[in-house]
Order: sequence, then C-alpha cells, then structure tokens
Amino acid sequence: MPDSIVPAIFGRYSQASSVIGDLDAGKLRWVRKPDGTIDDLGWFGADGKLYQAWVVPASSVARPQAHACWPEQRGRIVVKFSVPTSIYSWMLRFGYLLGPSSPVAMTVSYGTSTREVTLQPGLHAAYLPIRGGNVTSVTFAGLGTRPLCIGDVEAGSITASPYTKPIP
Repeated sequence: MPDSIVPAIFGRYSQASSVIGDLDAGKLRWVRKPDGTIDDLGWFGADGKLYQAWVVPASSVARPQAHACWPEQRGRIVVKFSVPTSIYSWMLRFGYLLGPSSPVAMTVSYGTSTREVTLQPGLHAAYLPIRGGNVTSVTFAGLGTRPLCIGDVEAGSITASPYTKPIP
C-alpha cells in the first residue's frame, strides 16, 4: 500500500493483502510473485484501484487474425518480440490454449535461462519470473503431440493496464 495510506514501518501489515484482507472468500487469492497459470491477474494502480495486470514494454509480433497461433515446428514454438526486451524485464506473460485432457509440463526458454511450467487445459494466461534483456524471442518446447496455441507473449514489468476499467 502507498505510504500515504499505510506507512511502510508496519512491514508486512502495510501490504494490500493485510489491509484489505479476504474480500470474497474463495474468489480472491493474493499472489506476491506471479508464477504459473493465473487467469485475471489484477494489479493496483497509482490511484489505489485494482486494474487488470499488463506486462510492458516488449510484446510479441502481431499475428494475422486467421493465424493467431504461433506455428509449431519440430516440437517447438518460437515467438518473436516486436522489439528486444528491456534489461529491467522481470516477468514473462503468455496467453495460451491447450487442448482438453490433463495438464502438461513444458519448458520455456528466455535468453540463456530455461524454466519448466505446467500448463492447464483450456484458455489461460501464464506468468514466469525472468531476468535480463535484449532478448528477441522466447521458445516453448516439450509439448509432444498435445495441441497448443500460443497467442500473445509479453516481457517486462507488471503494471496496471490503462486500457481497462478498475474493479470497484
């Protein structure tokens, strides 16, 4: 929480989750470090209101409407960024659609690091902590024969989306 609302001297008690608490039991989950599949992630804006989370500044190259999924070649999906990522990037977000059945573990390579992530069936968003910049693409591998559509990918910092209305 901003120091103007709750001074930082209160330590963990100055965190939004402690001040606001459980607003709607079972429907709200506080996350300190987004990692894995998280749908509808919210982020507090400078005005103290809750907005949809947005990862900026680097995003994947826009795909044609008829071919919204990045193509799979030899068991890998390579997604190119429209600009190289910033050295201050700390979060990777990607939208995906995984065919029905059970969750699948796959590897995601960003720069010189490789992480394993478990994807859930259906249409979702996943977040992975990352480090480093000047990366021009991200690679998804280890899918096997499962149908997977990777749509958009963003790398950078999480902020409140200026394109969505706050949640009252």
